[in-house]
Amino acid sequence: MKNLILIVFLLFSIPSFSQIIVSGVDINKSDNIKVCTIEMIAYGYTSDKFDVFLDYGQKTKKSTTQITDLAGKTLTFNSSAAVLNHMENNGWQHYDSQILMDRENVKHHYYYFRKTK
Repeated sequence: MKNLILIVFLLFSIPSFSQIIVSGVDINKSDNIKVCTIEMIAYGYTSDKFDVFLDYGQKTKKSTTQITDLAGKTLTFNSSAAVLNHMENNGWQHYDSQILMDRENVKHHYYYFRKTK
């Protein structure tokens, strides 16, 4: 029974690979999008809470720039490594990073990606 559940789960998850959807746009399928920036905000020095926003040049509010799945559910990431792995697994090459800290001890991690061909 466990094997059947595993097989069904794998079959349903196959279509979700190689898709990064932001504001309803699959940025992997658009030929016009070559570069994107991910802002990952960590609250406090040892926080395990992150907000992740992806900017590919779209004109939207920041709250709508979160990475979602096909159903529109916001994806959550446990660490910056999880974000990097997700993007690399979806055909994006990481080429630069920077980390900024503001006055309230909020860290802003910026990751810059270029679409691979």
